[in-house]
Amino acid sequence: MNVGYVIASHEITKLGKPICYFYREEPIDENDSGWRFFSGDETQEYADSADNFSMYNSTSIIEIEPKVVKFLELSSPVEIERDLTTGNLEVIL
Repeated sequence: MNVGYVIASHEITKLGKPICYFYREEPIDENDSGWRFFSGDETQEYADSADNFSMYNSTSIIEIEPKVVKFLELSSPVEIERDLTTGNLEVIL
């Protein structure tokens, strides 16, 4: 499934941390899906720096965490979080 490009934290894509929080907002252009992915360990200072994030094809994120695929067609606004007890991803908004 390819929904367009997503923005993901380097905590996930470069450091290999699991995706523990992601949300969808209005896309910034026609190629953007609006999805933003985080490990949940990012500080506000880290999140405020665009240098800590990159744009990826959605299939790249699915390869990292296949469980996200069932959420990618949800409309914005929506937020998903990992339950740290069960490991399940759950819609929280």
